[in-house]
Amino acid sequence: IELPPENVYAPPGQYYVAPVAEKMENVPLQIDLGIEPEQEQLKPGDYVIGGHTKENIVGIGMDKLDRLTILVDKLLRLEQKAEETPDYEAAWRKLRKVSSELEQIVYDMRRAPIGGMFRRMKRVVFDASCRLSKEVKLQTFGEDIMVDRMLLEQLTEPLMHMVRNAADHGIEDLARRRSMGKPDQGTIQLTAVLEEGMLTLSVEDDGRGLDGEKIFQIAKLRGLVTEDARIEDYTQQELFAFILNAGFTTRDEITEISGRGVGLDAVIGKVKELGGSFHIESVPGEGTEFWMEIPID
Repeated sequence: IELPPENVYAPPGQYYVAPVAEKMENVPLQIDLGIEPEQEQLKPGDYVIGGHTKENIVGIGMDKLDRLTILVDKLLRLEQKAEETPDYEAAWRKLRKVSSELEQIVYDMRRAPIGGMFRRMKRVVFDASCRLSKEVKLQTFGEDIMVDRMLLEQLTEPLMHMVRNAADHGIEDLARRRSMGKPDQGTIQLTAVLEEGMLTLSVEDDGRGLDGEKIFQIAKLRGLVTEDARIEDYTQQELFAFILNAGFTTRDEITEISGRGVGLDAVIGKVKELGGSFHIESVPGEGTEFWMEIPID
């Protein structure tokens, strides 16, 4: 059973395991962090967390709570002493020191390791690989980077779209991978880097890569370029940018994972909302990398 993410706390009695009607092998258990579903909507074996309150609840380590209690106690005692001593400058320095420590620990309590979100992506990859009948593994780097919990929540859905897109569009089926001399198992690499106040999240796959000519032809059919436009007039980045339009897809068939022309446009919308930027690099036959840069302040 996959337990809730580290930054979500559910008290006893708020979660349960739905009755298993029959034995099912290799079926991923589902997690619902929203409103408790109706009983008839549950599937055998589903792991459900019932959301009985709209308040966001997070788990805080006892060491941080103990430290916070000590600092508040110090602050109260310093406030009392400040009224009794004529040396206001010394009292101010002590108050400033405690308040700075208090500010830092409250800031730390708002943050969580990005590894919690990465672990949720492992479930996404596992589920996608089962549905698509592909062998896909997920590699993660930068799990220890600490990010504001609210920012992590806002980044979860965009990252999920990118990972699903890599599993469905990027990784080839087994027969094609073997014909190209690639390992049977495709790889998606998820990386987080924090530098100079910017968080970079990248999703890289070793799949088919983007077909610039096919993208151009679909863009022409959809009226995104004029009829007399030539592919030579566009840079690689300009061609790749077409796939970010709402409803754009290069798939010939629709799958239940993606291929409906939704996803990347939603990612772009969220990235812009957060004041970030989105980038694409791809080599045909070798793979594609999507990454977003988000300011953490």
